[in-house]
Parts: sequence; structure tokens; C-alpha cells
Amino acid sequence: MHPLRLSLFVLLLLTVLGLSQEAEADDYTGDVVMTESTGPSFSGTLEEDEYVDFGYILENIDWDFTQEMRISHFDIVVSWEANGKPQYVTFNVSSENDTAGESQEDDGDGGTMTIIWAVNALPEGVNGSADSPDAFVSSFETNGEWMGGRFRNEKSNELDPAPSIKSVNFTISLTYYTWDIENIREGIKAKPDLYISELSFSNNNPEEGDVVTFEATVKLLGMNVSGEFEVGFFLDSEDGEQIGSVTVDGSNMSFGIQYKFKVSTTWKATSGSHTIYVVADSTNVIDESEEKNDLSKVITVGFEEDSNEPIPGAPTAIAGQDVSISPGGTVQFSGAGTDEDGSITKYEWDFDGDGVFEWSSNENGLTIFIFNNAGTYTSTLRVTDNDGKTATDSLTVTVKSSEEEESRLPSLSLLAVVTMLGIVSILRRR
Repeated sequence: MHPLRLSLFVLLLLTVLGLSQEAEADDYTGDVVMTESTGPSFSGTLEEDEYVDFGYILENIDWDFTQEMRISHFDIVVSWEANGKPQYVTFNVSSENDTAGESQEDDGDGGTMTIIWAVNALPEGVNGSADSPDAFVSSFETNGEWMGGRFRNEKSNELDPAPSIKSVNFTISLTYYTWDIENIREGIKAKPDLYISELSFSNNNPEEGDVVTFEATVKLLGMNVSGEFEVGFFLDSEDGEQIGSVTVDGSNMSFGIQYKFKVSTTWKATSGSHTIYVVADSTNVIDESEEKNDLSKVITVGFEEDSNEPIPGAPTAIAGQDVSISPGGTVQFSGAGTDEDGSITKYEWDFDGDGVFEWSSNENGLTIFIFNNAGTYTSTLRVTDNDGKTATDSLTVTVKSSEEEESRLPSLSLLAVVTMLGIVSILRRR
């Protein structure tokens, strides 16, 4: 072969080999480190029916974190105080893909509301294939999404008594948590990594005997899995009583932090405070890079008042006396609670007996409610102590219509007939 041709052939071969080596990805494993940072905050005063928007809408405060690719989650907190009694405020947060909200009514003391906003939470360890350590870290970054919210001082013209001063003072603050990947190790073969990113309950404070649905979000990192595995739900420990299990076909999952796979099971609530554990691959059939597959959450279950075996150390709720009013009347609720081995940390009222506790306070059980429609209502007070144990007590609110009140007295025509009969009887005796 001609020397020039040989040189060109060797050069071409080396170039191809070099390109193939550059195209070959390496396997990496790294540890996830979280950092807490204080974000912006601002304060102000809102008159009745005024609101403040925050997020990219607010020009003078940089709340726009949509370009921050390594946000794990936010804590958004609003603290407020009312200048007149009572006041009603709402606080809502939303984004492109999700919505969360909370509202609070207070008798003048104000309060604090917190919304935890998950963006891109990672497990403690991650692994995968990439061309370089920087590319490995970048593979876990996701596009940020718009996030904003609104705090509003609602109209109070339907509250009784109406507040003399209808303004509220507020402070909105933000704490954000970012992640980074450290201690990156090269040459470790990529393996799948299953983990639970979220666990939610259909009812966070059920009563004994209620059926509660547990829903868990399973995520997969590293690489796909093709076989089946179990997601187990356990009571009070990972090795405790198994209360549910779901079989997942791994071929239906996609790996990547942005993909979610939902599983759920149901449980008949038993009284007391319990920790629910959910474990991905609970039977250990998948060879994973990380075996930290569990997530837990506490659920507090109340007990029936007529139970023969009350929970030891449970608090006592005192709702008060039954009440009778006319439509449109206001009831002053004076709920109380006692706890022999601790203290009461939360008071809640379900005014109309629909099972939804519309009002809550960490201070006391004193509040008011207007009943506009005639009927009989069971108003329930629920108290929670510092151990998470609960107790309930109820009173009856009877709202009597004007027709019902009048029906308890003889009609005018009946009174006239009775009077005439009395007169005739007297005349006959004469």
C-alpha cells in the first residue's frame, strides 16, 4: 500500500476509534445533598376584598424561580393579623401542572398558613449513565414550572358581628430547598433505583372504622425494569402488619425523575396514632443500586365515643350545651378540651354535621357560625393533643322557622272560637 494511503487509513481509523470512545457513556453514582435557603419576603396591609398576587406577577419581588433547575421544594408561609373581629382570608398557590390552596377564618387573632410545594425531589442516592460527571448531574435537572399565588382579604359583610375595622396585616415569606450531587463515583454499572416520592391519605383524621385510601407515587431512576415487583403498605413499621400490596409490571414504567406511577390500597381505620409505611419492591426481587425504598407518614384515627375501650391517654372534648335559634341566627361556640398527660394542640369544628371540619385553631375552640336555613344540625368539636390523639363531642343546633314557632301557639281563629264558646256557656248558666 502506498505510504500516503497508509497514513490516511491510519488517521481515519484513529478518528473513528476516537469518536466511538467519545460516544460511549460511563456509569456514575452520586449522593444527593440538600441545601435550605431563605427566599424573598414582603409585608403589607389589605383592605376588605383586596388581594396581593405573588410570583412572576409581582414586579418588585423576584419570586420567579422557573429558571432554577435544581429546586427540590418550596415552603410558602403567610402570617397575618386582623385589625377587626372577625376576619376571613384565603391563601392559594398554583403552577402550570398542579394546584394547592388553604383558607382560614379567625376571630381577630390572625394566624399562619403554610403550603409545601414539591418541584423536583430526589432520593438520597442516584445513578445513571452519562458522557461526563457534569452531564450526569444535568440529567437530573428538570425544567422549572411557573409558580405563583394569591392572598386575599375576603368580604366580611356576612359575618356577625361585622368587624369595625376590615383590614388585615400580612407577611408572605418563602424558603426553598435545592439539591446537588456530590461524591460522584465512576465505573459503577448503572442499576435501576425504585423509590417512593409521595404518600397521601384520602382522610388524614378518620374515625375508627372509616375506610381510608392510601395512594403512593413510585418513581424509577437509572434504567428500566422489565419484571414485576410488589409495593407493600405496612402498619407502624416496615416489618409490621401488611395492610395492602400492589403488583406493578415494571415494563409499564419509564425511568426518569419526571415520570410518576401511582398505586393505592384501602385500610379500615383502627383507633390511635399510626405510622403508615409504603415500600417499593417490598419482596426484594429487583437488583437495585439503592435499597432505600420506603416512605412513611403518620395518620391519627379518632375513636367512637361509646367505645368500651377508650384510648389510654386520649384527650376529652367538651362541645357545650344544645342551642335553639331562628334562621339567620348566630351561634357562639365555646368548645374546650382537657388532656391528663399533655396539652391540647388543635381545636376543630364541623358546624353542619357533614363530616368536614370547616374551622380550626391552635389556641382554643371559641368561634361563631351563622345558620341560615331551618333544620336540626349536629355540630361536632374535635380536639387533638400533643401525642396526636383525638376526641370528639357534639351538640345539637335546632334552627326553627317562623312557621314552626307559630304552630306552637293556637291560631287567632281558634282563639276566637274558644272565647265565643266560653261566653255562650256563661250566658246559659244565667
